[in-house]
Amino acid sequence: MLYLVVYLQIKFKWRKCWLVRPFLQLVAFFLAYYTALTRISDYMHHWSDVLGGAILGIIVCFFTIYLISDLPKVCEKTAAFTTSSGLPLYKSTRNDDHSESSSNSSTVPNNGGISITSPNN
Repeated sequence: MLYLVVYLQIKFKWRKCWLVRPFLQLVAFFLAYYTALTRISDYMHHWSDVLGGAILGIIVCFFTIYLISDLPKVCEKTAAFTTSSGLPLYKSTRNDDHSESSSNSSTVPNNGGISITSPNN
């Protein structure tokens, strides 16, 4: 189920249904969690067997993602559409370079990305 969560995070890019992806990820995670708990509570497996299976599943998931699938390549392609905080929301056209401010004035950016220069008091 971890592979499904990662796959949905990388491939699922519907902008109008932005709550569908986290909801599906939570359903997948809790389905795996519920299965593990019921295996223990029904005395089908010992807790250490379930823990070992979960760790083995996580290791196989990461090997599949990084060695077999093309998901990291997809992440590199979508990296151009990330904001400064790292969230893949939209392509930012805002210029955040404030290195051109002089010692006699301070630069204050506004919401439009245009810098307004005002003298120091």
